[in-house]
Amino acid sequence: MPKSKATHEPLRLRIPPIKPPTTSKPSKPPRQHQIRFGNVSATEAAEGRMKKADRQNHQLLARQQACTLYVRKLILSTEQSIAIQHLYDANKIESYEFHVGGEAEQESQQATATVMGIHGLTFAALDEVDNRWSVAWSENTGEGDSAMKRLTKFSGSDCGYDHTVAGSKKRNTPAPYTACLAHAEITYVVSTQKIYRVRGFFQHNDACKDALLTRIPREYLHPSVYRLALDQLANGVPLRQVRKNNRDLVRSRSYPDMSLDPRQWRYRYLIGKADTASLYRQLSRLQGVNVDQRPHVNIHEWLDTSSPQYDPVFAEAVFHYNERAERGDRIEVCVATNEMKDAAWKYGHGKQLIMDGTFGICNRKVLLFVLMGVDEENKGVPLAFLFFSAPSGNKHTAAGYDSEVLARLLEKWKQSLEERIALLRVFPDIILLICRVHLRRSWRNHRNKCLPGKESKVTDTWRRLQALEDALVLSTSFEAAKALVENEYDVIRHDLPNDDPTRAGALEHLDYLWGYWMSSGKSDDLWKSWSDFGRTIAAQLLQCPLNNILPTTNHLESFNRVLKHTYLPQAQHGGHRLRFDVLLKFIIRDMMPSIFEERSARLEELNRRKARALCLVNGEQPPRCPNWAIRFDVAGLSSASVGALSSAPSETSVISESSIRTPCAARQRPPTSSAHIPILPIVIPPPAHRQFHYCTQ
Repeated sequence: MPKSKATHEPLRLRIPPIKPPTTSKPSKPPRQHQIRFGNVSATEAAEGRMKKADRQNHQLLARQQACTLYVRKLILSTEQSIAIQHLYDANKIESYEFHVGGEAEQESQQATATVMGIHGLTFAALDEVDNRWSVAWSENTGEGDSAMKRLTKFSGSDCGYDHTVAGSKKRNTPAPYTACLAHAEITYVVSTQKIYRVRGFFQHNDACKDALLTRIPREYLHPSVYRLALDQLANGVPLRQVRKNNRDLVRSRSYPDMSLDPRQWRYRYLIGKADTASLYRQLSRLQGVNVDQRPHVNIHEWLDTSSPQYDPVFAEAVFHYNERAERGDRIEVCVATNEMKDAAWKYGHGKQLIMDGTFGICNRKVLLFVLMGVDEENKGVPLAFLFFSAPSGNKHTAAGYDSEVLARLLEKWKQSLEERIALLRVFPDIILLICRVHLRRSWRNHRNKCLPGKESKVTDTWRRLQALEDALVLSTSFEAAKALVENEYDVIRHDLPNDDPTRAGALEHLDYLWGYWMSSGKSDDLWKSWSDFGRTIAAQLLQCPLNNILPTTNHLESFNRVLKHTYLPQAQHGGHRLRFDVLLKFIIRDMMPSIFEERSARLEELNRRKARALCLVNGEQPPRCPNWAIRFDVAGLSSASVGALSSAPSETSVISESSIRTPCAARQRPPTSSAHIPILPIVIPPPAHRQFHYCTQ
């Protein structure tokens, strides 16, 4: 039988002193030497350098034996706390220690089963519905096979748990409150569940023994249900579909170890609404996100190389991080994966960049600015994400925009690209172009504000000012643009009387255009950014046609819409906005790899179709029901060239009647016979002179 240590000195409660709240933490001078004394025996000191598995002592260490019960972790009323303190002072606490390992392990662990069974503390009994013990707190120590766990069981979770102390108005515990003082602490090995020590006060009061359940006890969800649900959520399956799959499996009794008779179920198999929070917390834990910590703490841990939570993939993608040290500071995080940096040099260097901001992407007031380039297919490619928080006290996130912060983050992005390429490159002077969609929207809103109403005079003036705006946008000379505005001033003052409200509204809008967007005629810097003059200069610098200069940020607007309505809902829980750390982890680990994988697959498919088109040009027969068509352009070839090509069969190919398909015919149902297709003799030029176009159905 185990030895009781009730004759030793009474165990003392560890009650920390109450400290008055302080507004600021006083700075302390650094200490040169720190000395720490520990409770160790002579044998433990001699074996200190040995591995834990090779030590002769298979009991608790001296410092572990000296630790006290954390009764303060229990939810107790004032009367219960005083009564438990009297129990410790009167030395009425029982403590049993057992051997783990060595020759005495078998006999000692058999005695453990006896002690645990008497008091209903076995691990199997804890899963029963009628068990009165519940976990109040737990603590893990050690690693690997030698990891131990301290688990405090307290009957107050059923009869000794005071819900009013916990701040709950409604009692959800199935057993009534009887002020029971029974509690126990179990220290065991996590991997084998072998017991080191059991101690506490195990006697329930009479009211607890006679108490009847006041509501249906809670049943835990079967582990296989959790496992399958977490796998589905990790693969992007919506929670609604996960619960539907769960109902189908419960109906068909398809879960492992699931009995066909529901009366024999020890666990619950049906996922309820109350299980949603637990599922998402476990999913976050599997993804490496500690939801018990604040987001900025997790971000700091993932970037700290000395932290156990260091994430090398996350740290490599974050090229700038500024933590929030004080209340007025901003948190700044800039993200660019290796694929995004490669795309920046391919689609951004010496080419047009698009930048726009958005908000409402997480549950904090954080602004996101996206830098984007345009690829060969005229599709947007994200190059960098710039996150920074709004200043403290801002009620609206968009009001936290700061051009100085944005300029500093853009410089950090530029430096990250330079360091990666190992070359000191200096970007040429940037030409800023304003999105014309936002420009015309701003003008239209101001015009509507200045000229309200639907009268004919108001409508005519409204349209006249709109025509002026169109002319200003298309202007390529600042002097001509100023002349347009001055002429409109003269027309409005001449045609409309002085007391006419329409005149006042029109002049107010002209003042808005002249004073703000044209700098009162003193400078043409802002005018260049929204007129055709700026686009013309940009086309000359980039050596591309004017039509290739994007006048709007529609690519970014489309990406923001896809981000908020397609990608983020995959990680959101019930439509709620993500935490900032979860958002960053999702963008780096899931979203951006998925975007570039899709781009790579799309380019591979396009190259395959182009190669297939070249094979068809060389004379290969197309499939019977092709889903695309090819047309050949031999315009510009003289009759002599065509004749010369016809006499060289080794360099030319002739399309047969069955292989000719016009672009229009390719989009219609194939005819039943070739007699319905007009056949023209077409000679295919050699590859050096060949031009072909392909279109998809």
